[in-house]
Amino acid sequence: MPNHFHFLLYEHTEGGISKFMMRLLTAYSMYFNTKYERSGGLFMHPFRAQHISQESQYLWIFSYIHLNPLGIIKKGYRPGHSTNRKTAEKFLKAYQYSSYLEYDKVNRPQSKILSLSLVPEYLLNVELNTKKYQEWLLLDTNENIEGSP
Repeated sequence: MPNHFHFLLYEHTEGGISKFMMRLLTAYSMYFNTKYERSGGLFMHPFRAQHISQESQYLWIFSYIHLNPLGIIKKGYRPGHSTNRKTAEKFLKAYQYSSYLEYDKVNRPQSKILSLSLVPEYLLNVELNTKKYQEWLLLDTNENIEGSP
């Protein structure tokens, strides 16, 4: 995403996510400021976090995070609004800045920094994920999930 990012994190120790985000955002700001010979704050707002306590929340945020980049190709895209399935799938399979490809079983260098050990087994099922994403895309009226007219 050109102006924001999403993480789905598991907190091992209380306050661990806040500490991680502080270090990450500080380090990135220092890198960016050095690279572009600038100073000052880089991020407009502090990070926001949402505790996920129900499976339905987890499934929704999981889909939301992976489909959110579609806003790059369709201005104002929001999950639950109609979009062209074929265009969306092609874009998501080519977009390198998402963990979407990990769940599609694509092996790439970025895989080294992701841990799928805490992800429920059913979310590691490529066919199930594809079906779930297609449900969230709310396909154009001239297409159905199988892709036939």
